[in-house]
Amino acid sequence: MLEVASVSLHYGAAVALRGVSISATPGAVTCVMGRNGVG
Repeated sequence: MLEVASVSLHYGAAVALRGVSISATPGAVTCVMGRNGVG
């Protein structure tokens, strides 16, 4: 299992992530999606 908890990310004064948590179980298909053009 992969687990990430309470991740925050800032670019200068801009907040990109605030308190994001995700877990992925073995064998599961997991996807992280965002707005068009953010990646």
